[in-house]
Amino acid sequence: MAQRFQSRPAILFLISSLLLFNSCPSSGNRVQKTAGYEWWAPEQLEESDSQQTRMVNSDVTLENEYPYMVAIIEYDPETESHTHFHCGGSLISPTHVLTAAHCMFVNDTIGTRKMKTDQIQVLLGVHFFNQTTTDAQSRRKVRRIKTHEKYDPDNWYNNDIAILTLDSPVKFTETISPVCLPPQGSNDQYVGELAIVKGWGATGEDEGVSEVLHHAVKKIISNWQCQKIHAEAKITTRMMCAYRRGKDTCQASPNITKKFRGDSGGPVVIESNDLDEYHTIGATNKPAGNRKKDCQWIQVGIVSWGDGCARKGIPGVYARVTSFLPWIKKEMMPMKSKLKKN
Repeated sequence: MAQRFQSRPAILFLISSLLLFNSCPSSGNRVQKTAGYEWWAPEQLEESDSQQTRMVNSDVTLENEYPYMVAIIEYDPETESHTHFHCGGSLISPTHVLTAAHCMFVNDTIGTRKMKTDQIQVLLGVHFFNQTTTDAQSRRKVRRIKTHEKYDPDNWYNNDIAILTLDSPVKFTETISPVCLPPQGSNDQYVGELAIVKGWGATGEDEGVSEVLHHAVKKIISNWQCQKIHAEAKITTRMMCAYRRGKDTCQASPNITKKFRGDSGGPVVIESNDLDEYHTIGATNKPAGNRKKDCQWIQVGIVSWGDGCARKGIPGVYARVTSFLPWIKKEMMPMKSKLKKN
């Protein structure tokens, strides 16, 4: 499990970012209230943060600061070597990784095709990665790829979620442990929450992927506000949005290109210390126990798509994890159990 002392740098990072959000505009520039929160007009989003650092020129994490973070790499079974970084993901059980559905498809000369299990591998306990070396603590082959049945790449990547089943269980350590998921039945919109996004993605729209893991803090906004900004898109209930000026992941841009830039599939998490005792055992992927102690971070989103990388006034869009909790639970079940249930 993630240990408290491991998370202190991330908490300090979150607190320092929270301080940057405290300078709100005057009430005359606010738009209507949504679910009890006051939100700024789209043009105010671009002016809300004087610190224009990026993720995309973002902060480098400490080594193994997020022990649930994994790197999905492309693998050549013929040469038995990795080719390059592909996507991010999160460990949610000893044998399961959560990522984006669009990460499991590639475009080549014959069109779009789904990746095969022997074409990818998963690196765990990893901070540094390049073409020749990595500091990964462990590596796993993939036994099964399951993308959501209603994943729709032509409809703004709706239902953009996939689960990878590893070929053998991972032993949990201080540097490799799962992230928690929201309790089953949760319908929390997380509007106004500060969320941490992370990845090895491009550090700019015209730049390559990073060799080290970066993270950034963003504020989750309402789907109503997100739809107003992404006017040409369809922001569904299966999506969530977050924004901070100059800070973003570099992911798929369906209205520009079918390519993506490395952060895709990575987790969006919130700090969970303020959960009440009724939620201590409710995590989808956790056994009975003290959830406050074991679940420092709750994954609420998956990096999905956006309009470029950290563009001014443009929120990133993520798959909303609470919309898929029953599906995740079903796909994490052993195959025999699923056959009996059917």
